[in-house]
Amino acid sequence: MTAPASIYLPRGFAEHDHGALHDLVEAHSFGMLIAPGEGGVPMIAHLPFLLDRARGPQGTLLLHVARANPIRGALAAGAPVLAVFRGPHGYVSPSWYASRDEVPTWNYAVVHVHATPRALDDAELLASLAGLAAVHERGRPDPWTLADLTDERRGELLPAIAGFALAVTAIEGKLKLSQNRTPEDREGALRGLAERGAPDDVALAELMKRRTPT
Repeated sequence: MTAPASIYLPRGFAEHDHGALHDLVEAHSFGMLIAPGEGGVPMIAHLPFLLDRARGPQGTLLLHVARANPIRGALAAGAPVLAVFRGPHGYVSPSWYASRDEVPTWNYAVVHVHATPRALDDAELLASLAGLAAVHERGRPDPWTLADLTDERRGELLPAIAGFALAVTAIEGKLKLSQNRTPEDREGALRGLAERGAPDDVALAELMKRRTPT
């Protein structure tokens, strides 16, 4: 199943390598979930996702939402959904180019994931929560785990959430990283980002170095 394109994707900015796209999803895993709503108005939730690369041909996203969240109904009904993950981004000044007779632009990396949801049972939900915590507790000297919850507390909290697995049906990546500029302009943009030095600038420059212009 191939979903219709959900993003303007000039060929030079398209990223088709699933490994690279999965890397971006994992590095920027707090994403935006978009599901159909009443009257044609989409429902949107901002959620932490856990990617299981090995589950399914294109991977599976795991998530949980509050049972009170209206988006749960769309997920429970199995309606196709879209998850959006935004990587590093930043303003690119024409003053960084070989000629100033240009206009400003914005470089960025985004991934759109089309998927079909399935409700998780209690055991799957617990495993998903444990996996999500393990990823974000990684490297801490005393990481928190689900085992830190008493059975009573777990029994109070779990009924308030619902877990879902999103089987990925299509994945689109757009990396707009000055691939359409001359080598001199790209080098100027890299220098400009390095001099500005914000965290996104540094990450954006790293992506630009890895992305070969076509």
